[in-house]
Amino acid sequence: MGSTHESPGADLPREASISSGLSERVEFEAFVGRVQKRVYALLLRRVGDRETAKDLTQDTFLKAWQKWHTFVQRQRDLPWIFTIARNNAADHFRRSNTEKRGGERQHPDGDRCEPVDHRGGTPLEQLIIAEKRAAVWSAIGQLPERQQKIIIMRCAGLSYAEIAKETGRSKSAIGTTLVHIRKKLRKMVSGDAACA
Repeated sequence: MGSTHESPGADLPREASISSGLSERVEFEAFVGRVQKRVYALLLRRVGDRETAKDLTQDTFLKAWQKWHTFVQRQRDLPWIFTIARNNAADHFRRSNTEKRGGERQHPDGDRCEPVDHRGGTPLEQLIIAEKRAAVWSAIGQLPERQQKIIIMRCAGLSYAEIAKETGRSKSAIGTTLVHIRKKLRKMVSGDAACA
């Protein structure tokens, strides 16, 4: 007969979709709660400014949420989110450098004058710290991907045991790898040290 009402099962795909979306959201929120402090710590070390690190952390998780449905290796979520965070920081520096080139203030004598945050010492000390930080992160970017992930996880505050769990390697292998990575980074940046 020509009933205009849908059968009870007609809404099943939509309900399943809503249920699936809800469970993904709950899973993602749990993920954020578990790793948010580490992502923030990584970005803070990278950019050196709390407010910028907060903004980049929020943007990192927004990008992660947008790609969450495509992410299948959830047991390896730390390297994935740290890669997003690292790329986000790199994008931030590219934007900052572009803005600085176009909008630099000038001293009357013609020398460039950039705004300085006086919380970290003299402008010269801040410049040295910023240059060392940039050199270390540039060197990290030149490492093989596996080594990048390990040193980034360490910089984000993960213990050797946590890194071992994330990478599927032993704790002692992580320790040995980090020793080699640090030596390599010191050579690459002329004696500057990476994360402890």
